[in-house]
Amino acid sequence: MTPTVEEPGADRAGTTGPHRRHPAWDLLWTVPLALLISILPVGWASLAWCGVWGCAGGPRGDVRDVVGPALLVGALVGAAVVIVPWTEHRPRRALGSAGVGLVAAVLAFLWVVLR
Repeated sequence: MTPTVEEPGADRAGTTGPHRRHPAWDLLWTVPLALLISILPVGWASLAWCGVWGCAGGPRGDVRDVVGPALLVGALVGAAVVIVPWTEHRPRRALGSAGVGLVAAVLAFLWVVLR
């Protein structure tokens, strides 16, 4: 027999009880996971920019070959921020993830090109 009256503090979907943590804590594992996965596009961009033997005095690749992987890094990190409901305001969450993704893309691009 199921009770008809819910107990105080019972966990329900979409609410935060006294023993339930805030969803923003999930950013502590989604963003590092996205950064770990982003190693692959950064490695791809490094190979496109410097080749297998590195950039020690040799010719460098085309900058356009680095833009795609850098944008992929930005999309991965931005997606890791937008999927976590750290705020109930979707436009704020989308704007925040776009900003974080843009910063991640620029940093990935600069990391590859200026090394």
